[in-house]
Amino acid sequence: MKKVLSIFVLMIISITLLACNKKIIKAEYITITNENIYLNVDSEVTLEYKIIPADTTNKDVSIVSNNDEIATVTNGVLKGLKIGNTIVTISLKEQPEIKKEIIVNVVDKLWPSVSIKSFAGFDLPAFPNFTSVNEVKTDESLKLEISGVTNDSGAMYQYKDLLISLGWILDGGFDEHAGKFKHNDFEYTISLHNNMVHNGTTIDLLISKKDHDHNHEIHTWEELSEEVFIHFNVELPLFEGITEFNFISEEAEFKFNIKVDNRKEKITAYQNVLNTNGWVPEGTPTTHAGTYIKDNVEISYHESHDDEDTIDFTISKEHNHEHEKTWNDAQKAVSDKFKITINKLENVNEMTIIEKSNSIIVDVTIASELLESSLEDFLNTFNEEWIKNPNNDSHVGYLYKKPNLTLSYHNELPHGRNIITFTFSIIDDEPTGWPSDEISNDLGFSMPDFKTFNQAAYDSKEKILTINGVIDRVVKVNEYIEQLETLGWTIFKSNPVTIMMDHYLHNYRITIMMMPSSPEVVDIVFRELALTWDDITRFINNEYKIEIPNFENIKSIKITNIPNEFVFNAKVTNREASIIAYQELLTSNGWVPEGTPTTHAGTYIKDDVEISYHESHDDIETIDFTISKEHDHEHGFPNDEIFEHFGFKLPEFPGHVHFKVNHLSNGGLEIVISDIEDDKEALEKYDLLLINDSWIKSSTNSFHGGSYTKDGVNALITYHNSMDHGGKTIEYKITKLNDDTVNEWPNKELKENVGFELPEFPNSKSAFFDVKEEYSVIEILGVEDDRTEVFNYYELLEADGWVNSEIKNAHGARYFKDGLDYFIIVHNLKYHGGDVIEIQIHKIITEGFYEEWPVSEINELLPNNNLIAYSGFSSISLNDEDLSVGKLLILIYGATSSSIDSYINSLEGWVYSLKHDGYINNEKTFIMVIEDHLSTYRTIDITIQKISEYPSDEINAIIKDELPKYGELNSTHYVIKKYQDDEDFDFKIYDTSKEELESFINSLLDLGWFNNEYTGALYKEDNDYFIYYSNSSDFSIVSISITTDPSYGKEHQDLTKLFNEYGIPLFDQDSELENLVYSAKVHGYSKESIAIDVNGSDLSFVSTYEAILTNNGFVKTGTAFTKENTKIEVIFDDLFETAVIIIIL
Repeated sequence: MKKVLSIFVLMIISITLLACNKKIIKAEYITITNENIYLNVDSEVTLEYKIIPADTTNKDVSIVSNNDEIATVTNGVLKGLKIGNTIVTISLKEQPEIKKEIIVNVVDKLWPSVSIKSFAGFDLPAFPNFTSVNEVKTDESLKLEISGVTNDSGAMYQYKDLLISLGWILDGGFDEHAGKFKHNDFEYTISLHNNMVHNGTTIDLLISKKDHDHNHEIHTWEELSEEVFIHFNVELPLFEGITEFNFISEEAEFKFNIKVDNRKEKITAYQNVLNTNGWVPEGTPTTHAGTYIKDNVEISYHESHDDEDTIDFTISKEHNHEHEKTWNDAQKAVSDKFKITINKLENVNEMTIIEKSNSIIVDVTIASELLESSLEDFLNTFNEEWIKNPNNDSHVGYLYKKPNLTLSYHNELPHGRNIITFTFSIIDDEPTGWPSDEISNDLGFSMPDFKTFNQAAYDSKEKILTINGVIDRVVKVNEYIEQLETLGWTIFKSNPVTIMMDHYLHNYRITIMMMPSSPEVVDIVFRELALTWDDITRFINNEYKIEIPNFENIKSIKITNIPNEFVFNAKVTNREASIIAYQELLTSNGWVPEGTPTTHAGTYIKDDVEISYHESHDDIETIDFTISKEHDHEHGFPNDEIFEHFGFKLPEFPGHVHFKVNHLSNGGLEIVISDIEDDKEALEKYDLLLINDSWIKSSTNSFHGGSYTKDGVNALITYHNSMDHGGKTIEYKITKLNDDTVNEWPNKELKENVGFELPEFPNSKSAFFDVKEEYSVIEILGVEDDRTEVFNYYELLEADGWVNSEIKNAHGARYFKDGLDYFIIVHNLKYHGGDVIEIQIHKIITEGFYEEWPVSEINELLPNNNLIAYSGFSSISLNDEDLSVGKLLILIYGATSSSIDSYINSLEGWVYSLKHDGYINNEKTFIMVIEDHLSTYRTIDITIQKISEYPSDEINAIIKDELPKYGELNSTHYVIKKYQDDEDFDFKIYDTSKEELESFINSLLDLGWFNNEYTGALYKEDNDYFIYYSNSSDFSIVSISITTDPSYGKEHQDLTKLFNEYGIPLFDQDSELENLVYSAKVHGYSKESIAIDVNGSDLSFVSTYEAILTNNGFVKTGTAFTKENTKIEVIFDDLFETAVIIIIL
């Protein structure tokens, strides 16, 4: 018995050991039959999936629906419960990271999505406004007979737009009767046939295989002539000069259109051809429209209003025409429909009337020379019951009559057609504002205002924005598209009625639709982007002109950055294996590894483009990608690209730095150099390298900027050192100076980009136009006497109607012009050592972002808000960036100058202060300044600033030293903070005196501070901070700045010593100037120059001091005086009304 028991125990142990040694096979991934499932409400489908490898040890899965109200899963069976979308996730219980997602679409039983999907492999959107669908299926086609459609004409156009938004392409013409579509991705066509046009009850939608589609197509005028002869037994003369032929339908009548050049000439020629071939005119045909008849067949033509090259034709059996329409008919139609009376429109030659359910459209033709005056006289007949849009002009506009009637007009004379279209229509409500809050709350981003409309409504359920009352729709949509493009939207596809645009960072696609059936309506449909690797490939190919290999096993993609470099992340299955496979794919496609890539991270390069990947640390399925122009991580100066563009190479820039190459709009290159340790040393070294390479430096070169030329080389090198004023790069630009570009003024580029031209800058060698992020700019080179030519240019601008808004001087000026929503800034960079003169062209913002008075922001600033709201404005914008230091700027749009007086008169608890040129509240805690900028920036500006106590705590926290308080600081002192961060602090003290300033300085001197009286700076040897001070002429206002910037600090404490150092004569050699030396202050000190303001001087000082320089051996060349190694200039600064001596280092 013991032996048997022992054997049994041994067997148990053996079995246990075998079980323990059995290998556990883990799953790698899950496959599914279909990633998108369509099913009807109350229908069921069994989910099909496989676990790979097939011999996975544990195959227990969890199948969960994200929304049980839409669909549920029980024992692997999926059941649809409610119309909508959800995601079903299949995951392994023991390996939950192994999972697969299925998108489930539960659809209405009425629309046969399941049948469509089963037959063709794709779904179609439900047809608008139907009650039932009958299915007729054969092996080759699926026909849907759609019943109960209301507004069949509008539904046809609406469905056409839906199909186009999904990638379907019109195959031939389209109208309310019929149309046909094809798709590049599907082997099927879709045909629509509206039987309701000829008293039927259905609209038929036919899905048929392309190979079995036998519908007849007409592609040329010759084929049309044959079909006309077959149908109507009449010869159709040839129309000469057709550039495009588009056939629409061939039922009871033939409809088609053609495109031609010189449309009116071609119509006149064809009228003669018809006459000579026996066709008889009906009435009096014109070049705009006409009808000819022969053998009971009529051919009618009409110039298209949507395209200036298109003519619409109809050929049919002869109709019995009613009498020609007159304005009396229009008056009667409007009166009958809307119960109103309209006055007579004079000088009408022809007209058509189209009546719809809630509108009447009247097209009138008037002689060109009488059209605008007739329109103006007609509009003036409408009394005060009609509210006129303030933006109305002679081109487009609309009027509104309570409660719900609008009249819009469109004068097509600016487009070359002597036609006015009037539309009388009923609207649901009064004009509405832009639904910005509704859009941003639902989508997480805002959409810019559509500039001219009557109503706009956003449907968050359908995600459709409907804009009504859009006059001159095509023009306004094109303007809107340009506005969207500046905000990062890019056109994906477009046609005359539908434009699809993508915004990868928002992860949305919008479809802008202009349905012909609703001529004043724009619909914008929002759909989330389901990005694929194909989208990445297309974007990279467009941006970098290179193909990237396909990455397999992608689950989802999200783009996180686009400017400068393309950054995105991708969720994948089996991340490590997928990266290894992609490494092999990159290598086989010619991509070269940078260093030694791993499965964790790596970089590959091809044709100056690099793709980098990095496994995300936040998600085990995610890979982060960056695609950009190749970064040279040490050397790699871009000489190959320079040689390709200009035919020469340059010396390599010294040091271990990074390079980035930008292509300029003028054909040049910009080389941006970063990671520079010492900008001064690098510039000096490169300057020497260029000179050794025979490049000639400009006499005005400095550490800030300059230029180089070379004999025999038609190119200019300019550079700009942004590190000189806090930047991180040095930029070199190389531009061609061919004979045909030198002295060319860029008026063509100006006209294309901003819509107007500017006077040519005098005596310049070349000018280059460029578009920057915030403004456009002309960079002017080769101006010798910049100060003289700048003032000459001011005269040219003023002769051209530009008005100077502020003080102008040799450094620059700002100009505005009536009728233009732009202002320009002339900026003379040569004034402070640069190499160019800039003309910046800035767009004036004419509308604010908000429609209501900013109560919450004012409440945040003013605890006891006693500031009434401004009245009589259209919109406002805010600058609340300085709220932390107690400052708020309100920009008011659409107000008048007279409204300022009304607002001031209504203020309570605020008292005007002449000294501050503003209003101080009774508590003396805030100052408010109101400025009228309507003639320039289109705004009234209200600045509200907190009045503080002396900021001892803030000063001591920053400067880390105990400082004395300023003056007596009694109740008459006001302190206004200008700026504050961890390192800098600016503020002003009002109602002070010279004695208090001197007392403050003396108390600092007692604490060991030094006073540089010539720069207005106090400093201390053991402190990194400088205290700068300046004062108004009467010492009532003192400005104090505490900063680590040493620009005006310890240098040149003694002006006499400074002058002696550079061998410059002092003023006191002339008795009239003797006291000026004591008021001179070093205004600017940098690596290029020292600027000394001679306070108290006037214009006569310049000539007097120039004579002193000449007597002391200085020689004048151009605007500069030179002696040995010293070069100085003497100018009069109009802005500060003082003479300035500039020592050029």
